[in-house]
Amino acid sequence: MHNMIKRRGGLYGLLCFPFFLILVGCGGANSDALQRDIARAEMAINEAREADASEYAPLELKLARDNLQNARKAFAGKGYDEARRFVEKALMDAKLAEAKARTEKTKQTAQQLRENIETLEQELFNK
Repeated sequence: MHNMIKRRGGLYGLLCFPFFLILVGCGGANSDALQRDIARAEMAINEAREADASEYAPLELKLARDNLQNARKAFAGKGYDEARRFVEKALMDAKLAEAKARTEKTKQTAQQLRENIETLEQELFNK
């Protein structure tokens, strides 16, 4: 009887081992995907900075940087779910910062064009 229990335990372990490997493999794949997402968030922050977000959307840019830093800390501590949430927030904040900066720059360009048109109209009608 004792030998039968040992064999069943061994058989059970043998049957569960492939599932364990799948779970461990998925964990590695998840961390690889998370590393790629962290890199994407960093690129998004750089794009926002290049769009002058530090001038036009400083709060959003700071939030993106802070969330990225928190994601890296969580990732280092193997808190992958927490890291994923921070990465998602960092990406959204960076995209928002870039969009706000580009929108503000477009508004300023439009204002300058309106002023130029007004100046040209005045010059045209004053002649």
